[in-house]
Amino acid sequence: MLLAVFLTATGCSNEQSRSRILDKIERQINIAPFSAMARLDSLDADNLSEAHRALYMLLRAEGLHRLKLPQDNVGTLDESIAFFRTNGDKGRAARSMLHHGIALYEHNRRREAMGVILEASEMAKDTVAPFFNFYLNESLGYINHYIGSNKNALHHYRMALHHARYCADENLRVSAINSITDIFDNLDMPDSMSLYISRIDPFNRQLDEELLAQMFTNKASLALRMKDTVEAVSLLNKAMETHTLVFKAHKLMGDIYAGRGNMDKACELWLEATIRPQRDINFDANMKLFKHFDSTHQYMRAINVIKRMTLQYEAVCADEGLTGIAGAQAQHEIEASRKIQERKLRNMVAMVFLIVVITVTTVVYQRRRIRNLNRNYSADMMTYNIVSDRMAALMKKNETDETTIARKTEEIKQLQEKLAEYQDDRRQPDDWNMQEQLMQAPIVTRMHALASRGMEADDTEWKEMYELTRTYLPQLTALLYGTTVINTNEINVCLLIRLRFIPSEIAVLTGTSPQTITNIRSRMLSKLFNEKGGARDFDARIRTIN
Repeated sequence: MLLAVFLTATGCSNEQSRSRILDKIERQINIAPFSAMARLDSLDADNLSEAHRALYMLLRAEGLHRLKLPQDNVGTLDESIAFFRTNGDKGRAARSMLHHGIALYEHNRRREAMGVILEASEMAKDTVAPFFNFYLNESLGYINHYIGSNKNALHHYRMALHHARYCADENLRVSAINSITDIFDNLDMPDSMSLYISRIDPFNRQLDEELLAQMFTNKASLALRMKDTVEAVSLLNKAMETHTLVFKAHKLMGDIYAGRGNMDKACELWLEATIRPQRDINFDANMKLFKHFDSTHQYMRAINVIKRMTLQYEAVCADEGLTGIAGAQAQHEIEASRKIQERKLRNMVAMVFLIVVITVTTVVYQRRRIRNLNRNYSADMMTYNIVSDRMAALMKKNETDETTIARKTEEIKQLQEKLAEYQDDRRQPDDWNMQEQLMQAPIVTRMHALASRGMEADDTEWKEMYELTRTYLPQLTALLYGTTVINTNEINVCLLIRLRFIPSEIAVLTGTSPQTITNIRSRMLSKLFNEKGGARDFDARIRTIN
């Protein structure tokens, strides 16, 4: 029993260890492929579980592609594709299909390769993995370049360049730029060639030798277009010294030797360039060989070139036709367009359904709203009638009250006139209300409010207070402003005492203490009236002055 438990625990521990190793290799495979492949080789693929074996085969294919090594047998990734599809792992399934497609292309199953790669792109169209997107677009660009579809090739190479910016490898960016420059060279666009070539740093010693040689070759091609043969020869020699399998360099150097009349060397280089799989270089080199052999009556060699070109032409025609690469790409575009149309149709149906639902909901809501409005209108009309009746009754009562008020006002006026006969100064009844108007003036009320909130009066309040006393207390105004023995603060205290403010309020409004106010009141009795006494005596004396 203990042995079984031990073996189970050991097996689980090994599975977890392999899972961690494969996860690390997956993160490393595109950044450090040599180290990742060495770690992969340390694992025994036959003892891995189904999940680990599927991931192992995918990582091995990615590493071989990253190192530009030929892949294993074409069916190697079938198990990985089936497993990831079954488990709903679209990202890894798409990666497996991409490298399966690359393997198919390497084995000259080009139409099938195009179909698989396009299916991978459709499966992972929403992925943001930069290495996957780079290899996907690079592969599609390479295949389109092979069949001479420069427009499609340029589109995919530019997309590859875009994704290469987010990969931790300068070689990928340079590879995309070299491919784009080749396209522009085919299209006879030297300005665009120059623009992209300038984006590569020729002194970057970390660049792959083949990429560096391709860059020198493209520069040489640009120099030939500029009629600078010396510079072109120098660059082509650098290219062939850096890497021997840059066939475009062989073809261009052959052109230069032909221009100098050395046809034997030119034919030798052109023949080497025919190994190039891209048909632009291959076709151009073969045509120049044929023309030379034909013009020099080397008919057997010319016939061999024609046979080779015929076979290549038939292969290209097969790839370009409906059953070839172009057909697969066109079929994919038709299928993608159909899916887009179906999605648009579904969206349109959903939109129509949504509009119908909104319309029905709106109609139902509006009908209920109208019913509620009618019900509320009836209730409001009833309330309006009740209020109107009450308003009529109140207006009738108001008319009665106004008559009563007018009568009482007349009686008060008559009584005031009678009381005037008993006043020594025979003041008019209007003057009796002066004291009340003074005490109830807005500024007086506001000053009381300021004092209650503990706020000092500002210049605006004091100015309004002076205007009030000048209007209603002319004698007091003349007394206070007719002498030079008192200051502004003492004037303010006198005004407030006259208007019945208490000492604590006066202290707040003038920004002083109650004791200071008491001392001022005591002094003012002597200053203004030349009398002796206390603060209360001053208050009584000042309040008699109007």
